[in-house]
Amino acid sequence: MAQRKRKKIARENGAKAAGTKTPEGIQKSAMNAVRHGLTGKTLVLCNESQAQFDALTQRYIRKFQPQDEVDMELIDDLVAARWRLQRVRLMQAAT
Repeated sequence: MAQRKRKKIARENGAKAAGTKTPEGIQKSAMNAVRHGLTGKTLVLCNESQAQFDALTQRYIRKFQPQDEVDMELIDDLVAARWRLQRVRLMQAAT
């Protein structure tokens, strides 16, 4: 009997928690798991410069001159790795 009552209360509380979902709220909650940005899907964090990331990508493209999609995928991997390494260095310097 007590278990049924707990389930009912939990269900009622869960219904109260499901409020309206604004695009801003959804975007904010999507970033909840981002702590350091080393393993997440988001490469350029909100406190980093997209322009600097794009410039880094363009430097790699000019240097290695990709000939096909595979070359471009390798450049994307190199840029992502370099970007994350720079982030780690900044984190280390800050600590």
